[in-house]
Amino acid sequence: MFVDEHELIVRAGKGGDGRSSFRHESQMPKGGPDGGDGGDGGDVVFVASHHMNGLGHLQNIREIRAKDGGKGEGSDCAGKNAPDTIVEVPVGTVIHELYTEAPPADAAPAEDGPGTSVQPDALAYESADETDEADDADEAEADDADVEAEADAEDDPDAIHAPDSAFTAEGAHGEEVAEPEVEHKSRVLADMNQPGMRVIIARGGNGGFGNRHFATATNQAPRRANPGRPGQSVRLRLEVKLIADVGLVGLPNAGKSTLLARCSRARPKIAAYPFTTLSPYLGIVDMQGESRFVMADIPGLIEGASHGKGLGHQFLRHVERTRVLLHLIDVSMDEVDQLVRNYEVIEGELAAFSATLAAKPRVIVANKADIPGAEEKAAEVSRRIGKPVDLISGVTGKGVKELLWKLFHIVKADAQSPA
Repeated sequence: MFVDEHELIVRAGKGGDGRSSFRHESQMPKGGPDGGDGGDGGDVVFVASHHMNGLGHLQNIREIRAKDGGKGEGSDCAGKNAPDTIVEVPVGTVIHELYTEAPPADAAPAEDGPGTSVQPDALAYESADETDEADDADEAEADDADVEAEADAEDDPDAIHAPDSAFTAEGAHGEEVAEPEVEHKSRVLADMNQPGMRVIIARGGNGGFGNRHFATATNQAPRRANPGRPGQSVRLRLEVKLIADVGLVGLPNAGKSTLLARCSRARPKIAAYPFTTLSPYLGIVDMQGESRFVMADIPGLIEGASHGKGLGHQFLRHVERTRVLLHLIDVSMDEVDQLVRNYEVIEGELAAFSATLAAKPRVIVANKADIPGAEEKAAEVSRRIGKPVDLISGVTGKGVKELLWKLFHIVKADAQSPA
């Protein structure tokens, strides 16, 4: 099964805790603090791979968690840095972050080349005196709160502690209180459009400082060490958009799969009934030597596809990256009026789905030229819509070579034009 969308949560590793210890050796009665720092938590890194074409390897995974950093040890021994967790995705994957409120300004992922290590940003720590004072204040507040809680419990030993929802109208009747649905917003974190591209999606937490960092002239035996910082946690939606030069669109059973099989080594399912193609297919069209381009076939569109009817609307994103659209029309069955209507339906669905698709260059092709009367129908359709219509036969190969060279020149010109 072709999987091109998936949601999951990624959690980077927590930094290891710093160690509070002192040097104990012969002839060293006051060795001083020697607690080591904790190791950094592992990052979660996404890598674009051209060996994959879908997200099927992730469809049963709901959470990816990187390893935590090692704890610091005595004798100034730092904890071990956790390795990065690598997640491979197909080239063309768009990574969206899902959030319920405004995302942090510094939450953008970092890109790095293959084999490059990324060091998390250094964390700013307070001075030892400041943190000691803050810890003392926090401990005093916690003690006061415990005393108040014990006093309340003594005054009313039969008190029942229950959540606020238990005292609502629903909770009073023993009914389950439904949790409100959370509406997630999204923003694009990365577009994995190049093979080997690496993006750090979640950074691991920094390791905590050992007590040797807190030694001062007035506090030569500090007994405190910093805990490791937590790693980032991100909810993601992965969306695959296949990267192709030419996208095949048209009604079901228009001959798109037959044409793809004729001009490439792709072998999509071909049959004499609609909706044979249930998932996108890619084929490499090899012209001569270095002259080649990629063609994508998606399931056929029907009227109302932009509103969720049929299958094709689920896969239109795969032709958003194409340089040119090849609109295939089957001239073997219907009369000219219906053929023009079919053309208008597809064009309307493309425009309703995306303004990007509506603005792409078109090559309109009448298929099944081996059927009697096909040439006359193609000429009349061209006259009605006011655009040239090429005539081919995906079965016999008539006109296919000329069509492919035409597509190749359009693709080449578009690639050389400034963005």
